[in-house]
Amino acid sequence: MAQKKGQTGNPNGRPKGSPNKTSAEIRNLFQTLIENNIEQLQGDFDSLEPKDRINSIIKLSEFILPKLQAVKMQNEDVGERERVYALLPDGTEIEI
Repeated sequence: MAQKKGQTGNPNGRPKGSPNKTSAEIRNLFQTLIENNIEQLQGDFDSLEPKDRINSIIKLSEFILPKLQAVKMQNEDVGERERVYALLPDGTEIEI
């Protein structure tokens, strides 16, 4: 029997927004693993080639730093545009 939109097969299930206990346990175990092996990890990291070290930092940062969302801008006024000028070191002003 198909369920109607907005209904669930388990109305007494995990409330919306509540943390997942398994995920929290796994995070704690992973944190403990890192803390107990930090010296070994640092040694392994130091032994990498510079390009591999940078690639590792970039890959790890994806899990730590929030990702920025792309912003699409659309100018609906296609008529007159604001002029932008740049001042060169010699004092000359140019339109960009």
